[in-house]
Amino acid sequence: MSTTTTIEYLSTISGTGFIDQWYELADAKHFWVDWRFLALSTLLKTSGIPLDQPLQVLDIASGNGVLREQLESSTNWKVDCADLNAAGLAQTRPGRGKTLYYNIEDRSPLHVGKYDLVFAFDVVEHLPHPEAFLRACADHLKPGGKLLVNVPALQSMYSNYDRAVGHIRRYNRASLRLELEEAGCDTERVAYWGALLVPVLAVRKWVLSLLHDEQQVLRTGFKPPAHFINTLFRALAFVETRVLRRPWLGSSVMALAVKRV
Repeated sequence: MSTTTTIEYLSTISGTGFIDQWYELADAKHFWVDWRFLALSTLLKTSGIPLDQPLQVLDIASGNGVLREQLESSTNWKVDCADLNAAGLAQTRPGRGKTLYYNIEDRSPLHVGKYDLVFAFDVVEHLPHPEAFLRACADHLKPGGKLLVNVPALQSMYSNYDRAVGHIRRYNRASLRLELEEAGCDTERVAYWGALLVPVLAVRKWVLSLLHDEQQVLRTGFKPPAHFINTLFRALAFVETRVLRRPWLGSSVMALAVKRV
């Protein structure tokens, strides 16, 4: 199988301003990426979304394609990746789905209304006014399709790391639900995950308040200081997703929604 991804260009090339260094740090072995997928797996199991059927899926703002790798390795889904960051798309490995340089607000006739599921993970917090983006996400769904959104949680934990990666805000369950409702979607479930990471966020906020170099903030804020720390956090993720099925707070919040008829 080829290790080179073919990128289809459906939109005019433009810059996103996103820090390319992020793609070097965020791989499936990183505890946070693993934790996010464990939380997603729990949500999928409780929602009744079939994993064994060949669903058509769109991963918007897919970055380096790590979520597609996780999804396609554990389901029979065909996942299309879409992003406006060429550097991220260039690092995406081939999958069952396509890899698209695509602004979803262009609403390509080939893709609108095509998908059973649309993922918009860790992108809404970067947008000053997310409503138009979320409406475009929903327009790519088939009737009855589901939109899944993940965002960072707890505005009180907003730090220099958030500024470095371009986060405009952090959310709680109510504010994420409101964003989706304003975009014409009804939420079926909104849940926190990463409860055991909240103390870590507090420590990170204090440590990063002492740093001013953006690259140093990014690496210190996201990269585990040692391999055993990454392993420890992955173990905490395993414990939390099996014991704390519905934590009352967390470092992130994930929503499952449907487009309002």
